[in-house]
Amino acid sequence: MPNVDLIPRKQPQQARSGITIQRVLEEAELLLVEQGVDGFNINVLAQRAGVGVRAIYRYFPNIERSWTR
Repeated sequence: MPNVDLIPRKQPQQARSGITIQRVLEEAELLLVEQGVDGFNINVLAQRAGVGVRAIYRYFPNIERSWTR
């Protein structure tokens, strides 16, 4: 299993941004458990987390590098 680094590239300035990051991370974990790495899809993650794809990339510009260092 890869060493997982879940520290966002950009730190949230508002409480709601912190909540958004937490929701994205929780949904990403659930999606990985359900679908595995090969089934992981950023569009599905965004939909499940209730955010736009751009919101995810704002904090995690490269999903693979950000989450699986």
